Amino acid sequence: MNQNQRVEVAPKRQTQVVEQNDYVRNEIQGVEEALSELISRLSPVLRDSLPTTGADKPERDTLVPLAEDLRSTHGRLCLIREALVDMLSRLEL
Repeated sequence: MNQNQRVEVAPKRQTQVVEQNDYVRNEIQGVEEALSELISRLSPVLRDSLPTTGADKPERDTLVPLAEDLRSTHGRLCLIREALVDMLSRLEL
């Protein structure tokens, strides 16, 4: 390889990461939709939700775009988990 030829690795890796994040986001969206349908169908056998306090969220540090994307994805997953745990605690069978 001579001096004029350069190997561009980083952009391809970034593209792969973005592509994989898109796949994860699409799967999360599917899980959110399925969860919504499950809650709708189980609503006749769920006790009422307890009121939430609505506590203030602490300020979050600014992150690089990829890290911010991952934090957002993590937040969506946490909300799904919380909804499932809440629904399980209210299930009357």
